[in-house]
Amino acid sequence: MAVSMDFVVAPVRNLFGCTDDDCLRSRMLLGSWIYLVVVMLQSLVFAAPYGKFLKSERMPSILNSFTSLTMSARLGWFLQEVPAFILSSLSIVFLISAGQLETSLVLLPFAVHYFNRSFLFALSVKAGKPVPLLTVVMAFLFCLWNGYLQSLFLITNQRLYQSKLADVLGLLTFVCGMMINIQSDRILANLRKPGETGYKIPYGGMFVYVSAPNYLGEIMEWWGWCLMARNYASFWFAVFTSTFLGSRAYHTHRFYKEKFGGEYPSDRQPLVPKFW
Repeated sequence: MAVSMDFVVAPVRNLFGCTDDDCLRSRMLLGSWIYLVVVMLQSLVFAAPYGKFLKSERMPSILNSFTSLTMSARLGWFLQEVPAFILSSLSIVFLISAGQLETSLVLLPFAVHYFNRSFLFALSVKAGKPVPLLTVVMAFLFCLWNGYLQSLFLITNQRLYQSKLADVLGLLTFVCGMMINIQSDRILANLRKPGETGYKIPYGGMFVYVSAPNYLGEIMEWWGWCLMARNYASFWFAVFTSTFLGSRAYHTHRFYKEKFGGEYPSDRQPLVPKFW
């Protein structure tokens, strides 16, 4: 039985010119795929403007000018990630109150990931280079959209099939991916000692095999969660993450090789050990 959540869904339904949940899901999903194509084309030219790719010769000059407005990295990470955590957490509370415990458990890993990114990861970010306001705003809108999209599909019981095996395999993949992601983020956060600047070659963990294990871990998370959620929205999110972070892993690998030359381990791959 589908769970009614009209007090949240109705205003968004009206915004999209829809009279039912099927229309809303379809239009939001169509918009998501269009956005993925845009991001895919952009990623072929230049990496998203944050971190080591804040300024790029390949990026259009108008975007370079927008990145001059910045804010604290810790605050930026919190603000851009927290919409997905809030929306998924509210949805979990609603699902539990409506007696949909199994569905709330499916949404739980999504909320846990964004709790980590919004609070734990944001607090672990060292005071350093500020982040562009443009990047924070774009990420905030993405997390708001995606948090609503994933919650909507689960609340309206849009799981394509039932499978306990997929639940178990998905959860194991998600947990392994999150562990790789957190470990890799910690290695990167501790590369420089207090007062040091510049870039260093990361070592340890999955950095033995790839240049961007933090991205590999997150991609594993969302394919694992796709196995658990089993709907079109979670599949889109897994494909989007693979496309966006996969291209960023390629740019990261190229950055390291250009910067460090022969010092950089020649047997490291961008994202997938021994393959690519």
